[in-house]
Amino acid sequence: MTVAVYEMAMSAPVSARGSAANCSAAKRAATLQSKTPFHATIAVTPTTPGAFPIEHDEEIWVGNKIYTSLGDNRWISAPLTQNPMGGFTGPISGFKDCRSVPSASIRGEMATGYDVKMESGRRVKIWISPKSGLPMRDVVDQDILLATIEFDYANVRAPATH
Repeated sequence: MTVAVYEMAMSAPVSARGSAANCSAAKRAATLQSKTPFHATIAVTPTTPGAFPIEHDEEIWVGNKIYTSLGDNRWISAPLTQNPMGGFTGPISGFKDCRSVPSASIRGEMATGYDVKMESGRRVKIWISPKSGLPMRDVVDQDILLATIEFDYANVRAPATH
Protein backbone atom coordinates (compact mmCIF):
# COMPACT_ATOMS: atom_id res chain seq x y z
CA MET A 1 0.00 0.00 0.00
CA THR A 2 1.37 3.38 -0.86
CA VAL A 3 1.76 6.19 1.64
CA ALA A 4 -0.57 8.24 -0.59
CA VAL A 5 -3.44 5.80 -0.09
CA TYR A 6 -2.78 5.78 3.63
CA GLU A 7 -2.61 9.59 3.80
CA MET A 8 -5.94 9.81 2.04
CA ALA A 9 -7.51 7.56 4.62
CA MET A 10 -5.76 9.39 7.42
CA SER A 11 -7.22 12.73 6.43
CA ALA A 12 -10.68 11.63 7.50
CA PRO A 13 -10.85 11.17 11.27
CA VAL A 14 -13.86 12.52 13.13
CA SER A 15 -14.72 12.75 16.79
CA ALA A 16 -17.67 11.45 18.70
CA ARG A 17 -18.14 14.96 20.09
CA GLY A 18 -20.10 17.73 18.35
CA SER A 19 -22.58 17.81 15.54
CA ALA A 20 -22.17 15.19 12.84
CA ALA A 21 -23.85 17.29 10.16
CA ASN A 22 -21.52 20.30 10.31
CA CYS A 23 -18.29 18.28 10.69
CA SER A 24 -16.79 20.51 13.39
CA ALA A 25 -16.07 17.34 15.36
CA ALA A 26 -14.17 15.92 12.36
CA LYS A 27 -11.95 18.96 12.22
CA ARG A 28 -11.18 18.77 15.95
CA ALA A 29 -10.34 15.07 15.79
CA ALA A 30 -8.14 15.49 12.70
CA THR A 31 -6.22 18.20 14.49
CA LEU A 32 -5.86 16.01 17.60
CA GLN A 33 -4.63 13.01 15.63
CA SER A 34 -2.10 15.13 13.72
CA LYS A 35 -0.45 15.90 17.08
CA THR A 36 -0.66 12.36 18.53
CA PRO A 37 1.87 9.57 17.81
CA PHE A 38 0.19 6.42 16.53
CA HIS A 39 0.75 2.92 15.19
CA ALA A 40 -1.40 1.92 12.23
CA THR A 41 -2.05 -1.52 10.81
CA ILE A 42 -3.44 -1.45 7.30
CA ALA A 43 -5.29 -4.17 5.39
CA VAL A 44 -5.89 -3.61 1.69
CA THR A 45 -8.33 -5.97 -0.02
CA PRO A 46 -9.55 -5.90 -3.61
CA THR A 47 -13.22 -5.13 -4.14
CA THR A 48 -13.19 -7.72 -6.94
CA PRO A 49 -12.07 -11.06 -5.45
CA GLY A 50 -8.75 -12.22 -6.90
CA ALA A 51 -7.95 -8.88 -8.60
CA PHE A 52 -4.75 -8.66 -6.55
CA PRO A 53 -3.46 -10.20 -3.34
CA ILE A 54 -4.56 -8.89 0.04
CA GLU A 55 -1.87 -6.62 1.51
CA HIS A 56 -1.03 -6.03 5.16
CA ASP A 57 1.10 -3.03 6.08
CA GLU A 58 2.23 -1.31 9.23
CA GLU A 59 3.20 2.30 9.86
CA ILE A 60 4.21 4.37 12.85
CA TRP A 61 3.83 8.15 12.89
CA VAL A 62 5.89 9.77 15.66
CA GLY A 63 7.75 13.06 15.87
CA ASN A 64 8.08 14.44 12.39
CA LYS A 65 8.63 11.05 10.76
CA ILE A 66 6.65 8.19 9.30
CA TYR A 67 8.07 4.69 9.72
CA THR A 68 7.00 1.96 7.30
CA SER A 69 7.49 -1.74 8.02
CA LEU A 70 9.36 -3.77 5.45
CA GLY A 71 8.53 -6.99 7.29
CA ASP A 72 10.94 -9.17 9.27
CA ASN A 73 11.16 -6.41 11.94
CA ARG A 74 12.80 -4.02 9.43
CA TRP A 75 11.59 -0.42 9.14
CA ILE A 76 12.41 2.57 6.98
CA SER A 77 11.69 6.17 7.87
CA ALA A 78 10.88 9.33 5.98
CA PRO A 79 10.28 12.87 7.14
CA LEU A 80 6.73 14.15 7.08
CA THR A 81 6.82 16.95 4.54
CA GLN A 82 3.17 17.87 4.90
CA ASN A 83 0.50 17.70 7.54
CA PRO A 84 -0.50 14.00 7.65
CA MET A 85 -4.14 15.08 7.55
CA GLY A 86 -3.68 16.45 4.00
CA GLY A 87 -3.10 13.54 1.66
CA PHE A 88 -5.24 13.44 -1.47
CA THR A 89 -8.35 14.81 0.18
CA GLY A 90 -7.09 18.30 0.85
CA PRO A 91 -7.29 20.30 4.05
CA ILE A 92 -9.57 19.35 6.92
CA SER A 93 -11.54 22.52 6.18
CA GLY A 94 -12.94 20.52 3.24
CA PHE A 95 -14.81 18.02 5.45
CA LYS A 96 -18.56 18.09 4.78
CA ASP A 97 -21.71 16.01 4.94
CA CYS A 98 -20.78 13.97 8.02
CA ARG A 99 -23.30 11.22 8.92
CA SER A 100 -23.61 8.78 11.77
CA VAL A 101 -23.06 5.07 11.09
CA PRO A 102 -23.50 2.19 13.57
CA SER A 103 -21.04 1.97 16.45
CA ALA A 104 -18.53 -0.89 16.50
CA SER A 105 -16.62 -2.75 19.17
CA ILE A 106 -12.90 -2.29 18.49
CA ARG A 107 -10.42 -3.97 20.85
CA GLY A 108 -13.15 -4.21 23.47
CA GLU A 109 -14.21 -0.55 23.29
CA MET A 110 -17.40 0.70 21.67
CA ALA A 111 -16.48 3.34 19.09
CA THR A 112 -18.85 5.87 17.56
CA GLY A 113 -19.10 5.62 13.76
CA TYR A 114 -19.21 8.37 11.15
CA ASP A 115 -19.27 8.62 7.38
CA VAL A 116 -17.45 11.74 6.12
CA LYS A 117 -17.35 13.28 2.66
CA MET A 118 -13.84 14.54 1.97
CA GLU A 119 -12.81 17.47 -0.21
CA SER A 120 -11.91 14.92 -2.91
CA GLY A 121 -15.56 13.79 -2.93
CA ARG A 122 -14.67 10.34 -1.58
CA ARG A 123 -16.51 9.08 1.52
CA VAL A 124 -14.63 7.55 4.44
CA LYS A 125 -16.08 5.64 7.40
CA ILE A 126 -14.42 6.32 10.74
CA TRP A 127 -14.93 4.94 14.24
CA ILE A 128 -13.88 7.20 17.11
CA SER A 129 -13.12 6.43 20.75
CA PRO A 130 -15.54 8.36 22.94
CA LYS A 131 -12.86 8.31 25.67
CA SER A 132 -9.97 9.88 23.73
CA GLY A 133 -11.67 11.49 20.73
CA LEU A 134 -9.14 9.73 18.48
CA PRO A 135 -9.98 7.48 15.54
CA MET A 136 -9.73 3.75 16.15
CA ARG A 137 -10.53 2.59 12.61
CA ASP A 138 -10.87 4.15 9.13
CA VAL A 139 -12.35 2.34 6.14
CA VAL A 140 -11.82 3.82 2.68
CA ASP A 141 -13.48 2.33 -0.42
CA GLN A 142 -11.39 3.37 -3.43
CA ASP A 143 -13.49 1.52 -6.00
CA ILE A 144 -10.86 -1.16 -6.77
CA LEU A 145 -9.71 -1.66 -3.18
CA LEU A 146 -10.91 -1.38 0.37
CA ALA A 147 -8.37 -0.02 2.87
CA THR A 148 -9.04 -0.70 6.57
CA ILE A 149 -6.75 1.10 8.99
CA GLU A 150 -6.65 0.28 12.70
CA PHE A 151 -5.04 2.86 15.00
CA ASP A 152 -3.30 2.31 18.33
CA TYR A 153 -1.96 5.15 20.48
CA ALA A 154 -0.52 3.26 23.47
CA ASN A 155 3.24 3.37 24.01
CA VAL A 156 4.06 4.46 20.44
CA ARG A 157 7.80 4.75 19.86
CA ALA A 158 9.99 5.07 16.81
CA PRO A 159 11.27 1.65 15.72
CA ALA A 160 14.91 0.95 14.90
CA THR A 161 15.47 1.54 11.17
CA HIS A 162 17.75 -0.25 8.73
